Parts: sequence; C-alpha cells; structure tokens
Amino acid sequence: MLRMLRIAILVLVSVVAVCSCMSPPNQYLHKEGVLARAVVTSLEQTGTFINHQPVCDIGLSIQPPGGGEPFSSSIRQVVLLTDIPKLQPGTVLTVRYDVRDHSKAFIEGAGEPPSVSNEQAETMALAGQSLFLELSAPGVADSYAAVVLAFEPLGVHMNGDNPLAVMTVKVLPAGGGYYDAKITAVFGQSNLPKYQPGHEIYVLVDKKDPQRVTVDHARMHIP
Repeated sequence: MLRMLRIAILVLVSVVAVCSCMSPPNQYLHKEGVLARAVVTSLEQTGTFINHQPVCDIGLSIQPPGGGEPFSSSIRQVVLLTDIPKLQPGTVLTVRYDVRDHSKAFIEGAGEPPSVSNEQAETMALAGQSLFLELSAPGVADSYAAVVLAFEPLGVHMNGDNPLAVMTVKVLPAGGGYYDAKITAVFGQSNLPKYQPGHEIYVLVDKKDPQRVTVDHARMHIP
C-alpha cells in the first residue's frame, strides 16, 4: 500500500512538472509582451503525452519589430496531432516575447503579425463603415465599374473571420479619366474571391471628392 502511494505521488509530481512547463503565459507577457514575426525552425516531440496529445519543443527564430537581428527561442507546449503538419520548419507565426528575457515567449497565432494595433483597426473599420453609409445615401455618390489592383489584409479580423484590408482599385468613370483609389474596410470572408487582383467590381464614388470610394454592395449583390 505504501509503495503504491509513493508511486502515485511520483506520478503526480511528474504531471505537475510537465503542466508547469506549459502553464499559460503570465499577465506581463499578455500585456507587455512584444508582438513579433517568428519562423518555426524545429519541432520535436518530447515523448510526453497529455490527453493523448504530444508535448513538443518548438524552436523559433523571432524577428524583432522595427528591424534588428533575429534571435532564437523555444516554446514547450501540447500540440494537437492534427496541428503538427502546420508547425513544420518554415511556418510563419505571430508570437509575443519578453523584451527583458528572450527565452520567454508564447504563440499568439498563425501567420504574419497585424500591421495595425487593435485600436487603430477599430478606428479604421468604423471609418470604412461610416463612409459606406454616407455614400449609400441617395444623390451623394456615383456608381462606377472598377478593377481591383491589390488586396492587402492588415492582419486583423473583425466579427469573426472577416479581414480588415486595404484594397487598391482603378476606378473607371463613365466619361473616362481613369484613376487609382484605395478602400479601407472590413471585407466579408465569403466574398473575398470577388476582391482578388484583376477582378472587376462596382464602387460608389463621392461626387465632391473622387478619392472617397467604397464598394457598391447593392450593385454587386453582396449582402
């Protein structure tokens, strides 16, 4: 009985030690951690499993924002078996790291870090929505065809998976005088194929300021 109790204690200590390695990042990293781009350099299973999922050491090369030499770091965490193919060397991630101790970092998400802050994103999204409502009013804008030249997501998603992005278009007024303009707005995920470069769309153009442009959802039959 005593032997079984000792074994149980050893197992408990082992589990606590593993879990402590993978405890959620502290509040300092959540609030003060620097957001940065990272590339996976290695992925190695430690041989430990939790709930049948492997504990892995993920090697990272982290690029400090604003330039500077990349530095190496490593994160130990549980990785779902289905996510292992997504974390192979060369994969780009967004991480937060401790500027005072580069060994402390955690994965924020997949892909490139956002190029704008959450506050900036909210301001830009509201401005885009306000412009759309203003130009949708009767007599305020003209509707013209346009060709998408570029579609650049800003790395922020709003109301689910809908990306905030800057779309550059060539506006084609009925009387000629083609010109380029930019539309900053939240674009519906299901409609993204329509906004790829080369596609023709319809836009609303302010009659007083031709650079104030937004998507003409009604003419494109976009909800």
